[in-house]
Amino acid sequence: MAWPRPPGASVAPLAGGFGARLQLDGQSYEIRYGPGQDFETPEDFFAPCRAALREPCEEMLRVVEALGVLESLQLDAHGTLRVALPFCGSMQELPILAHFLATRCSGRQGVAKISILASDVQDWAPLGGYWKQKETYVKRWYPHMDLKFCQLDLHALRHPPSSLTFAFHPECTVHRDLWRRILHNVISASAVCIVCTFNDEERKVVLGVCQDLGRQAQCQRNPYYANSKQNGTTPPFLNFLILVR
Repeated sequence: MAWPRPPGASVAPLAGGFGARLQLDGQSYEIRYGPGQDFETPEDFFAPCRAALREPCEEMLRVVEALGVLESLQLDAHGTLRVALPFCGSMQELPILAHFLATRCSGRQGVAKISILASDVQDWAPLGGYWKQKETYVKRWYPHMDLKFCQLDLHALRHPPSSLTFAFHPECTVHRDLWRRILHNVISASAVCIVCTFNDEERKVVLGVCQDLGRQAQCQRNPYYANSKQNGTTPPFLNFLILVR
């Protein structure tokens, strides 16, 4: 099985490069290195997103599109769509989100560029987060998109303004006051924010912050878990979806 590639990407015949294989989720992935291949060098490599996270993420994005979230996103004066990924950790979902934004937002009227800011209080680059590699991946495959990872203490600082925010898995039933402040600093800075939680208690905390901010919130469970086979997935990634406008 080929390494997942951006839509429309063509990989040159392997000449002068070399290949490798990766076992993941019971499947064998072929990875090619070299000019025009999946990765220029082994140093650029990062593993694909696991199915347990990829599949609910893809379903969540289908819901986002169906709800019309992308229809009237704000752009800055230069036609840039600013996207935020707060408390991002390793952001395994990055290739899925980049694909979604490129195919659904690039080319829309007025959108000249998509700029993604991914942040976490901790630097995940030396912890298997592949921050640098993912920045390189976006730069290489998406010419009208840029990605920057950085450390940002969102308890102390308000997030920079964004048009669209994907805030995945705030563990806000632990250290509630700290997380309420973080969520306040994220949601207040975003025109549209999609918060996804593991469980209903976290969902309630998010809704409380939205109420304090006077923001409208629309909630639903991820349809991915309507399938009884998937309902036992532990942890239930992206289980509850909260759309904040």
